Amino acid sequence: MNNIFANKGMYLEEVINRTINYLLLHKIAYIEKRNVPFKIIKKVNDNFFLGKLIGKSTVDYIGTYKNKRWEFEAKEVDDIFNFANIKKHQFIYLDNMLTYENCICFIIVFVKQINKFYLILFKTILDYKKSFKRNYMSIEELNKFSYELKIVYPGILNLIECMNKISQFQE
Repeated sequence: MNNIFANKGMYLEEVINRTINYLLLHKIAYIEKRNVPFKIIKKVNDNFFLGKLIGKSTVDYIGTYKNKRWEFEAKEVDDIFNFANIKKHQFIYLDNMLTYENCICFIIVFVKQINKFYLILFKTILDYKKSFKRNYMSIEELNKFSYELKIVYPGILNLIECMNKISQFQE
């Protein structure tokens, strides 16, 4: 029986990975995918290992651009962006990075129903939760409170264009 969750988030991750590889190759920005902390239990063969999670991951991606630290998580959703998709330890981590490191923290959301990418600042999520007392955003609210990302080159998001807009407001 196929696991219906086996490819959850794989399209978004593929597009982001292609984007960050492009940015690195062209020496525009340095962003890397963080690995999930695990311990190898058994080597099955040269290409296959069994492992065990040894801790909680923080966020999916970290990097720098124009001397600013960036950390972000990637989430693929069907229609609404439920903040419960961000695990509690990730909320705490992003809040700490925002507070103590002056880091620019955000979530990239891919909404499958409408085939759109959004970048929403973590601070916007915190302010939204406080103001609206809700733990989700509709597509209309994503359009209002976030930046829409577009594919501008085969499989490459206009992340730098968006980062430049955000940087103008962060200075």
